[in-house]
Amino acid sequence: MTAKKVDPDRVYRVAIKILKGLFYYNEGELIPEDKPITFDIISPDQKLPEIFMAALGVKPILGDFKACFAYRYGQFPEAHNMWLWTFWLWESLTLTFAFHDLNCECEECKPSCPPIS
Repeated sequence: MTAKKVDPDRVYRVAIKILKGLFYYNEGELIPEDKPITFDIISPDQKLPEIFMAALGVKPILGDFKACFAYRYGQFPEAHNMWLWTFWLWESLTLTFAFHDLNCECEECKPSCPPIS
């Protein structure tokens, strides 16, 4: 197998656009531009984090061409309505995403600027 060097910043920019498009396609809502999203790249020799295995293991695998691109996602009320998503690329590289509910008002999710009154 040939190793490729991956630029995580570039992958992040593209992956977030795909995530936002799939979120809208599946849920009918837009993820705000300023929504904090945790992102990680899992190489083929690494295991998927346990939280993703436990939470998404029962969810269906989606995607029309699963050998190239597949994904799973779900929202979990027991974890403050956290959204968890995984993408599988070429049945080897895994991308993970986690973010709070779109209506979350915690300190992490609040905009950094106070609202204009």
